[in-house]
Amino acid sequence: MTQWVRQTIAAATLLLLATACESATSATSTKPAAVASVGVSPSSASLMLGTTQQLTATARDAAGAALTGRTVTWSSSAPTVATVSTTGLVTTVAVGTATISATAEGIAGTAAITVTPVPVASVGVSPATASLPVGATQQVTASARDAAGAALTGRAVTWSSSASTVATVSATGIVTAVAAGSATITATVEGITGSAAITVTPIATITIAPVSGLQAGLVTQLTATFRAASGSIDPTAPITWRSSDSTRAAIDASGTLVARTPGTVTITAQSGTTSSTLAVTVGARPEPASCKLPRLSGTVNAGFPRWTTRLKSVGTVRLTVVLVDFSDVPATRTPESMMASVSPSAEDRLSALSYGKMVVTFNTNLRWFRMSKRSTDYADANKTFEGQRQLIQEAVDLAAPTTDFSQTDAIVVLMNPDADAIAVGPAFAANGTTGINVQGRLIHNATNSARSFFFWGGGNWLTHELGHNMSLPDLYDLAPTPPKTLHMHMGEFSHMGRIDGRAQEWTGFERWQLSWLDDAQVLCVPSGTTTAHLAPLVGTGSQKLLLIPVSSTKAIAVESRRARGYDAQLTQPGLLVYLVDTQISTGGGTMRVLPEDDADVSKLTRTLKPGGSISHLGVTVTFVSSVGEQELVRIQR
Repeated sequence: MTQWVRQTIAAATLLLLATACESATSATSTKPAAVASVGVSPSSASLMLGTTQQLTATARDAAGAALTGRTVTWSSSAPTVATVSTTGLVTTVAVGTATISATAEGIAGTAAITVTPVPVASVGVSPATASLPVGATQQVTASARDAAGAALTGRAVTWSSSASTVATVSATGIVTAVAAGSATITATVEGITGSAAITVTPIATITIAPVSGLQAGLVTQLTATFRAASGSIDPTAPITWRSSDSTRAAIDASGTLVARTPGTVTITAQSGTTSSTLAVTVGARPEPASCKLPRLSGTVNAGFPRWTTRLKSVGTVRLTVVLVDFSDVPATRTPESMMASVSPSAEDRLSALSYGKMVVTFNTNLRWFRMSKRSTDYADANKTFEGQRQLIQEAVDLAAPTTDFSQTDAIVVLMNPDADAIAVGPAFAANGTTGINVQGRLIHNATNSARSFFFWGGGNWLTHELGHNMSLPDLYDLAPTPPKTLHMHMGEFSHMGRIDGRAQEWTGFERWQLSWLDDAQVLCVPSGTTTAHLAPLVGTGSQKLLLIPVSSTKAIAVESRRARGYDAQLTQPGLLVYLVDTQISTGGGTMRVLPEDDADVSKLTRTLKPGGSISHLGVTVTFVSSVGEQELVRIQR
């Protein structure tokens, strides 16, 4: 290789090395600095809703030097509160908070943005004034506005009254006029207030006096006071009354309220266009237990409970009839004629007395059976329990082969009424293991007729004796000593007393004892002064008996008797007041009409007329009034 060539190659090599070094130096000196942090300014801001805020982002290197020319991306954590543009302009959207982020080359900086509502500058209330009569209402509304007068929505409003005794205001702005006067109704929104002037004008009013302690079965007098708009009381203003439920509590034109069943009713008093209401609570009727006087140990007595062996009084009662005659007095009448005197009068009477609760049916063997002895041999049979049992047993034994006793509740032996030797025909009432045995059954209740059968009327006689079979005592005196008389206790009241009396309806106490009146129809009067209502014993209406206990075995009973039903011949309708003493046995004066007068054998004029009163054993009964089917009675004890 020539010298020139070697020099040329060396020179070229040096040139290449120099160029490479220069390129390396140039590449090293132009590399940009990395972003180490991003700052957002301002770093926090509180903005009023509807305004904007420009944010700026500054990228810095690790030494804190600002870096320019870097691309920044903007974002909001809550765009429903505040949005941000690509240039960092924040726009408020709703009240709340949002974090605005600026990101450069993966490094972010943030600014905390709080959006506040537009402040309330004023509050208006509409209507600004109102005049209301007492009792009227008025809706008022509040409008919040900003400083520019623009309406602001969604702001909480608090309402208040300067005089709540004049006018009140609800949380929703309903104003209620309470009493005459003036009141300022204020609406407050975020500490800013607005108000309305309310004037309440007087009106006519009715005030109903409240009642308490009212129980079913009792009566109270309501009073209402009418006050004119001028404030003066007008006692002549006509008042009309009505009840929201007359089956629970009824009220008449005079304001007499009759409580019937437990519960609450609304009573309205009205005069012209003015009215007022009163909520009346009716409590349960007084417990009747203290009026369920205990019976004696005998088989036929007043009082509770009835012997379980006594003839049932409710439902279908099946009577088996046997007819007997005697060799010395053979029957000349047909069995049919005998039964015609009994039926249907007995069924009809017992159905009416029981308000339809007792249904009597007859199973009659329509033939005469001949007794084994002469009639005179049975003359004294009915004077003893065993004598009567044997008489009835013989008659039943005669009939048993041809008579079905399987459904029999009681036995009726009809004896030839021409047998004068048999004077009386009482009821037979047995207990325990004694009674009439027939076809494998023991029957505790029976009766047999006597010579008076047609005199009293077969149905009339039988009904009386069946009353004994059901437990009722005789109300006449079995052994009066002169000058006392047979009917000195009840006179002509009750068929269990004088069988042909003019007031034959059985008493309320007798019907209660037989479950023909239930407990809801009997008021056991509490102590103190009580006003109660009574429906007539015969007729519609629920409460038919008042009882005032005066001892553990005595009570004064009050019931309404009208000239209807089996009382059709009653000469003086009114309240029958009588004393019940269950420790007096049958025929001794278990019941006695008040006021007591042994010389009065009818008692028909002893009934109380409206305005009348009776006092006995510390109890005074006053007949207040009678309107339609309702009697008002005041009891003081």
